[in-house]
Amino acid sequence: MIDFLRYLGRQSSLYNVSGPERTVVTFESIDNRPIVNVRLNGSKTPLRFVLDTGSGMSVISEETARRLGLRPVARGGMARAIGGGGRFEIVYGYLNSMDLGDIHIENVPIYIRRFYDQQTPVDGYLGIAALVRLVTAVDYGTRRMTLVRQRNSADLSSLIDRIATTGPTNIVARPGFEVLVRTTSSGFLSGEVTIEGITKSLNFIIDTGATVSVISQRAAAL
Repeated sequence: MIDFLRYLGRQSSLYNVSGPERTVVTFESIDNRPIVNVRLNGSKTPLRFVLDTGSGMSVISEETARRLGLRPVARGGMARAIGGGGRFEIVYGYLNSMDLGDIHIENVPIYIRRFYDQQTPVDGYLGIAALVRLVTAVDYGTRRMTLVRQRNSADLSSLIDRIATTGPTNIVARPGFEVLVRTTSSGFLSGEVTIEGITKSLNFIIDTGATVSVISQRAAAL
């Protein structure tokens, strides 16, 4: 990690966003996960990335990294995913650019990892850090994701209100409900969830990259 941080320190600022104020991209949802087309390092060939709010950094598969000629910038040590029992080698990579629709994001740190899912093959997972400077609306009904650039902090509230009132595709928003979320120290989104039979609210990571919900053994014991 120290080698990786030193490498990042020699780069310009991370996650620089450019392009139009607003763009809309479609996604597929074969197994309830949003899968969007992403272009990396200026390539015109789209790659399939899962929108993963349960991941801080973006992840790319070993096979896709080889195909693009991406080499690790640092490696070493073993890590374990949150809630998982398996361990995997930590391999850090770096993308010069990432394009989502007309939005262009430069200087994107990534993990390079072997993928085991053969049922719904994807090239990578789009972590929430890549979207930190964007207001993002994901409409599962129309399968469209709207990205709005944050010009400055004063515009943030008005941008959110605009998306909430017009909907991501400029249609009248459907009735719904709000769930307040916060950011964990690792950069994940989390919110309070109530389970029948437990009076106390539980803290759940809101994970668009997961196909099923997961609870800890401690929560199950309750």
